[in-house]
Amino acid sequence: MGYATSPLPGQPAFGAVVTGLGSADIGDLAVAASLRELWVEAGVIVFRGLEQSRAMHVRLSRIFGTLINHEVIRDTPGQDPEVMDIVWTGEQEVYVVDGEERAAWLPWHSDLMYAVEINRGGILRPLKLPVHGGGDTGFIDRVTAWDKLPEDLKARIEGLSVIYASH
Repeated sequence: MGYATSPLPGQPAFGAVVTGLGSADIGDLAVAASLRELWVEAGVIVFRGLEQSRAMHVRLSRIFGTLINHEVIRDTPGQDPEVMDIVWTGEQEVYVVDGEERAAWLPWHSDLMYAVEINRGGILRPLKLPVHGGGDTGFIDRVTAWDKLPEDLKARIEGLSVIYASH
């Protein structure tokens, strides 16, 4: 295999770190299959040392499935609909979270919840992390979260549906 894996630090229940993956590895069908398998097993993969380019980001993303254009940017002139850039320009609203100011901050959410097809994942590619907070990003394993719910709560909500819509 063209890469190595290690556990995600501080996350004993899930996650993996991939190092040593190169551009040539992305086109290898066996590597692609093993990365998909790792993703299913680990739930979250952090890629370290990978070439930092938009093209590499899209190539890596395609290993995991067909890309879904994000509705927020689909009709934005000049914006690649396959990659959503979140950039701090100094003009966005600043939020206070746990007593700290945050910019370009998103609370807990699920990307593309409103899409017709289930969004199985997303790839984040930070180009510049803030000095304080380091671009903290949290993840949740919804299958494990469901499994840990009390049985009486599962029985009450089993079969309920939610309809999501973008604004």
